[in-house]
Amino acid sequence: MPLNVIALDLDGTLLNDNKMIPQASLDAIFDAKAKGIDVIIATGRHHIAITEYYHLLELSTPAVCCNGVYLYDIHNDSVLSRTPVTHNHVEKMVALGNEHGIPFYLYVDKVMLYSDVESHKARISGWDEAHQAHLDRVFKHFPDYLDATNHFNDLWKFSCAWHDIPALKKFADAIEQKAGLQCLWSWDNQVDIAIPGTGKGHRLKEYVESIGKTMDNVISFGDNFNDVSMLEMAGMGVAMGNHAKGVELHADIVIGDNNSDAIAKAIRQYVL
Repeated sequence: MPLNVIALDLDGTLLNDNKMIPQASLDAIFDAKAKGIDVIIATGRHHIAITEYYHLLELSTPAVCCNGVYLYDIHNDSVLSRTPVTHNHVEKMVALGNEHGIPFYLYVDKVMLYSDVESHKARISGWDEAHQAHLDRVFKHFPDYLDATNHFNDLWKFSCAWHDIPALKKFADAIEQKAGLQCLWSWDNQVDIAIPGTGKGHRLKEYVESIGKTMDNVISFGDNFNDVSMLEMAGMGVAMGNHAKGVELHADIVIGDNNSDAIAKAIRQYVL
C-alpha cells in the first residue's frame, strides 16, 4: 500500500526547539506535495495557534486540532466535524480544579480562556517575543468558566500545564474517574482533557477516508502520548528520537530528534 498521506504533529516533531520548521523538512514536504502527496497537520493546538505554520507549508488540507476534537478548514474558516465538551463537563472540571488547587485552560471557538491570571503569567513568562506579540489574540481572561456556554458556541477541550507533576497526575486521575473525560499527555507537565474516544488517529481516519484513502496510506510522525492513536493506526507510525518514554512502543520506527533532518530523510526514504 503506497504511503501518500503525511500526517505531522507540530511541537516536538515538525517544529524544532526554537518552534521553527527545519529547512530540510520544508524542502521534503514541498517535494512531496509536488508529487500529489497529501500533507496534514495533526496537533494538540487550537487552530488559531497553527496558522503561521499552515500558511508556511502552503497547505490546502484541513487540520486535525486539539488532539482530534475537531477537524478545521482553515481556508474557509469552518469546522468540518467536532466532538466538543459540554457545560456539564465544565461544571465537573471547575469543581475538581478547586478541589485540587490546579488551574486549567478552556479552549473555545477561536480563543483559549484562562481563569487564573498568575498561573497564566507564569506559563508565558519564558516565551519569546514572537509568541508574546500574539498573546492578546489567542488568550482571553475569563474568570467564570461556568458562564462560557453563554458566550461561546464550541467548548473544545481543557488543558493543564503544572509544575508539580505528582499533583498533576492525581488531578488527571480524578478527572478520568469523576468527570468522565479522557486525559492525554502532550508533554511531561501538560495534560489535555477531552471527550473519551477522541484522538488524532480517529479524526485523521475520518478525513483520509473522505478523500478515498485509508489509514494504510498514512505515514504519521509524533513524539508524545497524544500522538499514539495516529502512530498505531497509520500504515507507518514514526516516533521522533526525542519521544516521551514509551511512545516508541506504539510506532513502527524511531528516527532522529526534532532538531535534525530526520523527518526529511524519512519522507524521502519512505514516501518519495
